[in-house]
Amino acid sequence: MVLFPLATLVCLVSVAFGLSCEEKIAPKVMLAANAAELAYIKEFNFTTVVQTEFNDIVACTNDYQICQFNATTQIKAAIAWTSLMNSRAFDFTQTYFLVSGTGGANPRVAAAGGVAISRFVMQFERGSMFFGSDLPENFTGNYFWAGGQTPSVYPSLVDTELFEFNTDLIDRIFDLSKDLEMTEISDDLIAYREKYEYPAARRSPFIAKCDTVASNAYWHGDVAATNVENYVRLLSNGTANYCNTNQDDTGRAAAMFHAARNGKLDFSRVAFVKAFSNYDRPPPSMTAYQTRMMGDSATDVGLKNSWKVVLTFVDDVLNNWSSMYANGIQATGYVGDICDSMGDQIPIFVPSKCRIYS
Repeated sequence: MVLFPLATLVCLVSVAFGLSCEEKIAPKVMLAANAAELAYIKEFNFTTVVQTEFNDIVACTNDYQICQFNATTQIKAAIAWTSLMNSRAFDFTQTYFLVSGTGGANPRVAAAGGVAISRFVMQFERGSMFFGSDLPENFTGNYFWAGGQTPSVYPSLVDTELFEFNTDLIDRIFDLSKDLEMTEISDDLIAYREKYEYPAARRSPFIAKCDTVASNAYWHGDVAATNVENYVRLLSNGTANYCNTNQDDTGRAAAMFHAARNGKLDFSRVAFVKAFSNYDRPPPSMTAYQTRMMGDSATDVGLKNSWKVVLTFVDDVLNNWSSMYANGIQATGYVGDICDSMGDQIPIFVPSKCRIYS
């Protein structure tokens, strides 16, 4: 692995491509996950390492068409992505960003070892949580937004609660991948998934169009998962289809969105393709504690399948850059944050309650 200082790197790129030393690196694709998840990618050699002026480390192929970046957990990811987006070494205005990684599956919607391609990335945390008998019996849930007094009151928004992505890009990724052969989970996990009552949970790994929810606190079990479902339903007015748990994605999404607001990237070129490592709640015959202590047993299979989907799309980008991807996949629907901070159009399901706390 070769490590170049920023100034040297920019000039080395210039020599390789006949450009001036002021020319920036402009990858066609940026892959994002944590280090262990990125290690599953064997199809490309990321042997050229760029260290930016902010000490961010980006690994690229030797032609700089594909790069990868390791930034995980919400706060760390938000800081690292914000730093990277402001580096003088890169031009990301035409780059496609593919974010992967693992998360728990909502068994109503998805299967362990499968893959989610998400229209929405949502935040579950800026609220109040009560436990046990701390709330009146007639309350519909334990969780509601920080300024609310019941679980059914729509939150006042600060703009990071929900991000919506390009459904035309999602459809392209799905269409390219829908006939791929997914790797199956182990015999023990197959027997385990048969304990669930939901048809989706009992399926072999498959690709689902469904949405991710992030929180710094790891949640597991019927009570927690049902509260997440209720909040997602309220926040999106029933539009979002929650299926994937994680502790990273709103940090990544927020940083990339604010970079897009400042002209650093095209938010319609961002996609989240997530792996399912386990289920977010137990089957009827087991407790939440039992299933949580089983660990994330489908992680290996889920990551193999999610990267298979991602890399199928990457190949398509490289093979059809000029004819299809250079000018972007035109979004026919809304793309942006929940508060329409870029001024295009507000999501149809959002009341006019943004910016009260901003």
